[in-house]
Amino acid sequence: MIIHHTDYKNIDFKKYKRVFIFGCSFTYYVWPTWANILSYELNEDTEIYNFGRAGGGNLFISERVIAANQKYRFTSDDLVLLMWSTHCREDRYIATGWELPGNIWTQDFYDSNFVKKYACVKGYIVRDLALMTMIRNTLEMLPSEAVILKSVEPDYDRNFYDGDSSFDEVIDLYSDMINDMAKPLYESVKTGTGGWINGHHYHWASIKDSSPTNLFPDYHPNPEMYLRYLTEIGFDLSIKTVEKTYRYNQELMQIKERMAIEKWAWDLFHENPNYHYTLHLI
Repeated sequence: MIIHHTDYKNIDFKKYKRVFIFGCSFTYYVWPTWANILSYELNEDTEIYNFGRAGGGNLFISERVIAANQKYRFTSDDLVLLMWSTHCREDRYIATGWELPGNIWTQDFYDSNFVKKYACVKGYIVRDLALMTMIRNTLEMLPSEAVILKSVEPDYDRNFYDGDSSFDEVIDLYSDMINDMAKPLYESVKTGTGGWINGHHYHWASIKDSSPTNLFPDYHPNPEMYLRYLTEIGFDLSIKTVEKTYRYNQELMQIKERMAIEKWAWDLFHENPNYHYTLHLI
């Protein structure tokens, strides 16, 4: 059953025995995301399974939901948390695992010829809105309860579309599904210039333009931004969760080395022995 966003304030997180989480780097990242924040509301013995992966698109997310249900068989004691990713992504399962390079316009896995020939904003919207509707209908029929969020609106990458026909008719076709969700993450965290800027810069040795004097600007929302988003869409979070999130955000913003951030996050994620992540299904 899908929990409507007007009922988020009434969710009793203490009643769930298992929680299954799906998404991209907005859901599982090197620091706490919206999913981690909601997990602070759970009982200490609740089993948490986070199947989110950086770079994952909505094809990947859809497959993870179906495969996880096949393996774990969602019950009425379970909660599913899902945030859809941005749409212009090329997920591909090759040999033994998923290749998840992220946004097709900024990735370095597919060459320019592939992008020129196959990347199409309308095509991604056609694919994703059908997948999103399929997953919504599936979760609606399962005994578990589910929260479905979106990171962006379907027309987020409209400026990359140069087709002869409009894709508005595709959005109109699925408008009931789109409009039935809370506002997207992007609407809550974007700056006045329309970006994902979180104000956090750090040194990351693997990034070419990152140096002690030229720090890497990470666009992922920080914990405080995720907290604001959850509050804006109706979640009634405890004082304990709010204080913990603010504390983690203050600690994060003081760390200027990527490796140090990863060590700090590793310790945080291992505070709860029942929190499982970086999981593989097939």
